[in-house]
Amino acid sequence: MHHSQQREEEIQDMFKRIASITLSVLALTLGSATVSSAADGVCGSSDFCLYKNANYSGGVYDYSAALSENTYLGDNFFGAGTAVNNNASSSVNKHVHWVVKAYESAWQGGDPLTHRAAGTGCLAGQCPAYSTLGWADNAFSSHDNIWVP
Repeated sequence: MHHSQQREEEIQDMFKRIASITLSVLALTLGSATVSSAADGVCGSSDFCLYKNANYSGGVYDYSAALSENTYLGDNFFGAGTAVNNNASSSVNKHVHWVVKAYESAWQGGDPLTHRAAGTGCLAGQCPAYSTLGWADNAFSSHDNIWVP
């Protein structure tokens, strides 16, 4: 084997190793992004959160504000062990671009309570957060969202 041919094979092996490492890092990055969007019991800056009790207490369930949820069946509040469906007494939308509507029934049925995008304040009775839910107390079963630039 000539020196130049051996050098060429060494370079090809090096590129293969770099490509393999790059793909591994990419897979880990994409995997961690998926995990971070899952409910984790922390109401983060891009979440829509339901709380078991009034005043944002008694257990929380955090949903990505960018994703609709057709039913809360099977979801339980973190820290309370209680089902989310028809058991929320306060709520907050922390996302700055998504308006979230929480509904009385699964599959976005019944009357909605609109949660404006975070930082927008209240307008015409619609707010980003509700420390008590009034008529909607213990009534939410699903939500959807609308992008607001």
